[in-house]
Amino acid sequence: MTVGAQEIVSYTVQAGQNGAPNSCQPEFGTAGLTFGARVSRIDDNGFVTFSMSPEISAVIATDQLIAGCGTVNTLTTRRLDTGEVRVRDGQTLILTGVISDSDQAVVRKWPVLGDIPFVGQFFRNSINKREKRELVILVSPRIIRDDNGGTFGYGYQAATPEARQLVSPY
Repeated sequence: MTVGAQEIVSYTVQAGQNGAPNSCQPEFGTAGLTFGARVSRIDDNGFVTFSMSPEISAVIATDQLIAGCGTVNTLTTRRLDTGEVRVRDGQTLILTGVISDSDQAVVRKWPVLGDIPFVGQFFRNSINKREKRELVILVSPRIIRDDNGGTFGYGYQAATPEARQLVSPY
């Protein structure tokens, strides 16, 4: 599952022939959340074994200009791989740890006047910004049972009594 925006992270440039302009083919990256999960097994006693790999990325700069093509964005990516996790059916697993912390200081001043000691503070403006983000993922696996015969093609009924005894021995 991917939620986010497609951003241009690079260009493939092919030179034009016989005086034709260069052709630019953009390459995209996702700025947002990409979430992957894989179920390994479901035990008879109601445990689900699975692994997850959430990834969050964001644009940190739009600084590079490719001549004749456009600008390129720089993405920062944070990834968390859980390995295999075993959780009982219906219980909630809480994952944290994809943390982003940024500090930003911006100083605006009048040229020369902002550098004068004591008086310069009246010609300066400074802004400090601190941002902290944390991604928290709550996962509650549910085992879907087909005891009553499903309506979506899962309600298999064996034709002979012997086959019915084999499919549901109780």
